[in-house]
Amino acid sequence: MRGFLPPNALLVVGLIGFIFVLWFASGAPRDALSRDSVGIVAYPVALGDAGDFRNAPGSGTQASQSGLENVSEELQEFFNNEDAERSPYAGKIQIVKSTSGPSSSILRREYIELRASQNNDGPIAITGWTLESLVSKKKREIPSGTEVASSGRVTVPTTIRVFPGEEVFVSTGRSPVGYSFRVNKCSGYFEQYQDFIPSISTYSCPRPINELKNVGLSFIEVGDECYDMIERYPGCTIQDTKDKPYLPATCHLFIAEELHHNACVLRHRNDADFWQDEWRVFLGLDSELWRSEREIIRLSDSEGRTVDVFTY
Repeated sequence: MRGFLPPNALLVVGLIGFIFVLWFASGAPRDALSRDSVGIVAYPVALGDAGDFRNAPGSGTQASQSGLENVSEELQEFFNNEDAERSPYAGKIQIVKSTSGPSSSILRREYIELRASQNNDGPIAITGWTLESLVSKKKREIPSGTEVASSGRVTVPTTIRVFPGEEVFVSTGRSPVGYSFRVNKCSGYFEQYQDFIPSISTYSCPRPINELKNVGLSFIEVGDECYDMIERYPGCTIQDTKDKPYLPATCHLFIAEELHHNACVLRHRNDADFWQDEWRVFLGLDSELWRSEREIIRLSDSEGRTVDVFTY
């Protein structure tokens, strides 16, 4: 009779349906979907922001998309142990992700920028912390520095303590002045004859004409021409008046003895705005530390625990 399948055909159809039910129950459709829908790798931004490295490049397809195939197993092990590695300073000191300093192929332009959270309870000591490439395995400890820099004088190294909101520029090369230092309102004098990258701002430098008044001199003692000249001088610049022998001796003496870095520090170190919320730290290397691309930089505390990670 039309409309009915023979008994053998019904048996075959029932068998196929039973196999399909078993296949679906085993999760095979979901596995196929997950294999076909692998997304773009999510790079970690900061422990304090992301709080989790489990979406970072690790293995399989994700490692291939990240271009870090050579270190996939090592990274996977690191990220899997993230909870045990996490530092209590995570989120309190972070690597600034907007900087292109680490990727520079020129030593004097290569630097890492760190920033302390405004919400920190107090200063955090970072001397002895480590910056490390998880790709090349190169690493370097953050050295000591000096609170008050003195040009041409022996400085006493001290632990670098970063106050809330302060920035730390960690340059790979050697310091132009021989040491790491905390920036103050007189540090702009260093910029005149040295090459700092990024450059040290002279915006907060005391105006020379105000320095003249601070030492108790007026146009009467230095003369009108000297006074007008000093009024035009920009802050934190050393001036040479040897080509102006006609100026009063008082004028020459003031410019030579009062308009330089050390005199500025002595005069202003007790000012409320003396410190400029910035450190310049130098690792003292003669070659680049970071890769120009496909790099993973880890900041670790003195106990080896991860504070932050930066990838590019």
